[in-house]
Amino acid sequence: MGWAHGSLVKKTGGEGSRFQRSVDDRREILDMASDIVNAVAPELFEERRRELEAIEDKQRRKRKFWRR
Repeated sequence: MGWAHGSLVKKTGGEGSRFQRSVDDRREILDMASDIVNAVAPELFEERRRELEAIEDKQRRKRKFWRR
């Protein structure tokens, strides 16, 4: 048996190469995904903060009830 070693992606030089366009496409997709996460993250943090405050408030009320 013979083995052939090589790379999975053929890197060809040049600015307009298929490999370079592929990298640029991936970079653009990741940038768009980052924009989406950055746009939604503050709302999610605020929602989670309110949930945690509600849980903490509920626990505080239980403690006060049992202290009487």
